[in-house]
Amino acid sequence: MQNAYESFTIAPNESNQRLEKLILSNFRDLVVSRHLCRLCFKRKEISVNGQIAECSRIVQEGDFVEFKINSIEARRAQSQVPVSLKWEDDYLAVIEKDPGVHMTGLLESLIFVLDGGTGILQKGKDYALINALQRAVKGLVIISKTTEARSKLISSLISGRIRQKYRVICHGQFSTMNDHKVPFEISLISVTRSTSGEGNYLSTLDVIVYKQTTNTKVPDIKDYFAQIQHPIVGNKKSTKQLKSCRNIGLMIALIEVTFPHPVTESYTKVSIEEPPKFETLRQREFRFYERKREEQLAELKSFGVNLKEKINSTCSEKDAHFPIAYMIGEKKFFDLCFYVTRNTMIPRPSTEFLVRTTLELYKEKMNLQSFSNTNCDVETERPIELIGLGLDIQGPVLEVAQNNARRHLEGFKEIDQNNISFVCEFHQGDLGELHQFPPVVNKNIDILVCNPPYLDALRPVESNDPRLYEPSEALYASEGGYEAYINLHKSLKKAFDEGKQILHNDAYLVLEIGNKMGENVRQLFTDWICVKRVSDHQGAERCLVFKR
Repeated sequence: MQNAYESFTIAPNESNQRLEKLILSNFRDLVVSRHLCRLCFKRKEISVNGQIAECSRIVQEGDFVEFKINSIEARRAQSQVPVSLKWEDDYLAVIEKDPGVHMTGLLESLIFVLDGGTGILQKGKDYALINALQRAVKGLVIISKTTEARSKLISSLISGRIRQKYRVICHGQFSTMNDHKVPFEISLISVTRSTSGEGNYLSTLDVIVYKQTTNTKVPDIKDYFAQIQHPIVGNKKSTKQLKSCRNIGLMIALIEVTFPHPVTESYTKVSIEEPPKFETLRQREFRFYERKREEQLAELKSFGVNLKEKINSTCSEKDAHFPIAYMIGEKKFFDLCFYVTRNTMIPRPSTEFLVRTTLELYKEKMNLQSFSNTNCDVETERPIELIGLGLDIQGPVLEVAQNNARRHLEGFKEIDQNNISFVCEFHQGDLGELHQFPPVVNKNIDILVCNPPYLDALRPVESNDPRLYEPSEALYASEGGYEAYINLHKSLKKAFDEGKQILHNDAYLVLEIGNKMGENVRQLFTDWICVKRVSDHQGAERCLVFKR
C-alpha cells in the first residue's frame, strides 16, 4: 500500500481554526478539493495529538497533526470518471464513456479501470486512446495497452480497417436517395413525427465511419449533417436545438466498433445499446405531435369543418403546415373568436400580455376619471366619452378589423346608464407619419398601443414555420427589426416639437417587443420614461410602457 505521510505542529497564527480549513489552505498538493479532504477524514487518515480527528476539530497552538493518506485511494477519487469496461485482453481494451467526460480525464483514470484497476501502471504497459470522441458524445473508446498495439491500431484506424457506428437523431425526414456526396455509410433506422423538428420530422440514423485522418481528430459528422440541412439535435456548434426542449444534449452516440486485433489480426466487434434518452426523445416528440394534431382537429370540428375537404379545397392549402386559422377563417384570442384572413396576422398568445397591460392602464385611467366626477356636483358631472381609434397601413386589414369590431363591440356602444359613450373608428395610415395624420393630431390620446412588425427581415425562416403563410409586412422590419420603433419615435418627437397634441400630457405608450429587444427599444426612447416592463411566463420581456 502506497501512503503519503506529512506532519506539522500548529503555529500561533494557525490557532483557533477548523482543521479542514487549515488543511485545504496549506496542503493542496495532497488534498485538491473539499470533497477529497472529507474522504480522508472518513477513512480516518488524519489525526491530532495521536487521536483520529474530525473535520470540524478546532486546532490550538502546539497541536501535532499527522497525515497518513492512502495516495492510491486519493488518486482514484480524484480521477473517477463515469466509464465502464466492455472488453479487455493483455493488448487492448474497449470502454464506454459518458457524455461530459473529456478524453484527457479519461486517459488519467485508466489505471483504475484496466488490468484489475489497482491504480498502479503495470510494467510494460502504456495506455493510449485510439479513437477520439467529443466530450458531449457517449460511446465506445478503444484503448491500446502497449506501444506496439498502439502503432498497429492507429494504422488500422487511418487505413479504414476500424469500423465505427454512430447512432444520431437529426432534424427532418432524411432520405438515403439524396444527391449530395455522402462521406459516410448511412442507414435510416426510423422517422418520427415531431412538432419542433425540421419539417415536423426527426430521423434516427446509423452513420458508419471507416477512415480518420488521425486518431485525435473526431469525424466531422455534425458538420456534414448541418451542410445538407439535416442538423443533428443538440445545443453545440453545427447542431440545432428542439423548440420543445433545449437541454436534451447532443444526440450522437458511438454504439459499435469493429477492429482487427493488433496481434491475432482477427476482427472483434463490441457494441452497446443506444442511450435511453434517444427513445425518450422520440416518444416525447411523437406524443407532442399527436396532442397538437388532436387539438387542431378539435378546433376544426368546433367550427364544423371537415379537415380532409378543407385541405383538398385548394392546391395552396395542401401543405401540412398551412395554419388552421386560415382554413377556418377564425382564431380564438383572449377568449374571443376573431376573423382572420390571409391579409392579417394570426393572433399570438404572447400578445395577450399587451392586451392585459393595456386593460390595466385603461382601468387606472377610468378610476381617475370616476374619482374626478365624484368630486363634482351632479348637475355638472361630465360624461365619459371613450374613443377607440384603429390604425393600419393596409386597407384589407382594416376591413377585417371593422368586422371584428362589429362582432364584439356593438353591445358596448352608448352605455348611458354609466354615463359612458363609446365610439370606434378605423383609419388607414402609417405609424411613422402620425405627426401629419389628421385623425390623430390634437386628439390628446390617453393610451397609444402599438404592436409593430419587429422580426428581423434578414433572418431566415424555417420551411415548416407557419409565419411563411402570413403577410410579411405585418411581421418583418429592417434595421434588425427596429424600423417601426425608430419611425414611431421620430414621428411622436416631431409632433411634440411642433406642438401637435397627439398624446395627452400623462398618456401611456404601450409597445409589444420581440425577444431580447427591450434594452435597445428603451435606448431608442431615451427621452421617455419606461414605467413598466412586462415579461411572459418564461421571463422574456414582451411589452414596455412609457410616459413622457
